Amino acid sequence: MLQCRAPLPLSSQLCLTHTEGETALLELTRTGGFAGLVSIRYTIENVTRTGRNSFGSTTGTLSWADGDASPKYVDVPLKFDGDTGPLLEYVRVVISDVETLLSVVDTQRDQAFITIIDQEGAGSLTIETLHGTFTESSGFAQLLVRRHGTGLGRVSVKYETMDGDAMQDVDFVQKRGSLSWEDGDTSDRVVTVDLVNDGTSQYGLHFKHMFVKLLNNSRNAFLDPRAMMTAVYILDDSAMTGFVTFAPSYISAEDKTVRDGPVVHRVVEGSDSQVDLTVTRLGGNQGNMSVRYRTLGLSAEEGVHFTGAYGLLRWSEGDTTERTISCPS
Repeated sequence: MLQCRAPLPLSSQLCLTHTEGETALLELTRTGGFAGLVSIRYTIENVTRTGRNSFGSTTGTLSWADGDASPKYVDVPLKFDGDTGPLLEYVRVVISDVETLLSVVDTQRDQAFITIIDQEGAGSLTIETLHGTFTESSGFAQLLVRRHGTGLGRVSVKYETMDGDAMQDVDFVQKRGSLSWEDGDTSDRVVTVDLVNDGTSQYGLHFKHMFVKLLNNSRNAFLDPRAMMTAVYILDDSAMTGFVTFAPSYISAEDKTVRDGPVVHRVVEGSDSQVDLTVTRLGGNQGNMSVRYRTLGLSAEEGVHFTGAYGLLRWSEGDTTERTISCPS
């Protein structure tokens, strides 16, 4: 059975979001049996309108040899169409059987839709944190609201804070506001949210989170659904037990935010025997602490591309030495 999906499936009818100028990647998988040679045909078409658009119709075939269970990929390039509208266009990808007497396509997963965000008009708006985690004692969290595209026309948007397990007036000060951009302006806007520092040393809970959401945008702009809301993580740096993170993360002495270092490791299949990851305890050393870990496969599959690893790391009172997780490749 052949399915059209992404590395992380979203639903029975797959829908991806991209912007003009990007390339959408679709993954097709063979499941339930691997005997014999099988082939499928794929068709890509713009379903929004004809004429000037961000993608033209394309067809092709993919084949799997006897015993081949590896995924196949279809690249869908999304071009700039030189048009200022509509804000959204849609591409449909359909897979079908090549041989009518040999049905191999899963009819429940035989198509995907790609939403294309136009960037040549007013553009799209997104929000993201300036840093991943903010400490309670820093006093504030900062976020960036960005306008993507050519910046045609004036656009505006409102924002507001929302509770997570962090609560307004207990962990942060509630904030609402509006932002605007004039014609041609694509510079970033900074939103600052005040944090409440209770100064209380405690064991236990170290991290809390809140949300900041964009809403009520002007009709000529589009809120990118991938980044119209973001989580803000707040670290109680008075917690005496500290917290555990992958190295080389650290707490900045300048603004007391948690800076995340790169934790991406590149290995050569068949050459590198394992990957070693370093885990460190920051922000406190009182009391005992333990964390569990395990590996998860994304586009790489456990047992095929890597050997799974799982276990338990422990720190005793006063111990801040680093721990190593070894992941066989």
